[in-house]
Formats: sequence, structure tokens, C-alpha cells
Amino acid sequence: MNKKDKLLTFASGKKYVVVDQCEYDNETYYFACEVINDETTDHFEIFTIKTVNEKQIIKKVKNDTLIKEVCKIIDKNNKV
Repeated sequence: MNKKDKLLTFASGKKYVVVDQCEYDNETYYFACEVINDETTDHFEIFTIKTVNEKQIIKKVKNDTLIKEVCKIIDKNNKV
């Protein structure tokens, strides 16, 4: 599911715009930048999105090793 350039809104009200995404270990990961007052910030997070009972659940990735692997893939995919 391509979500690049899409806005994600958490139940808490926090918003992130998806900058890039990649596949790793049969899962899609989204690299996103926080949005405050309609402006992007320098705060980035990596998320997964699961569908449970027809509802999308956005989950922040907290595992440092996994974050590093996902960042390597995204970096490699963006090299010219």
C-alpha cells in the first residue's frame, strides 16, 4: 500500500507525512516526518500500519536494530 506523501494522523492528534517507505521481512515500513501547524519538522519516526477489524492501526517502531535496518534500505533505495 503506497502511502508516500500521505498524511498520517494518530488518535492522539499527532500528524506525520510519509517521506518514504520500504519492505523488510515481509512488512511495510513508513519513514515519516512530524507535522505541526501544517509545517514539517525535523522529527522523524518509522511506523508500520496493520488492519484489524477493518480499522488501520499505526504503530511506531521502537526497536533500534530494526530502525537501523529500515534506514539502511531507505538510504540504499534513494542513492542515485
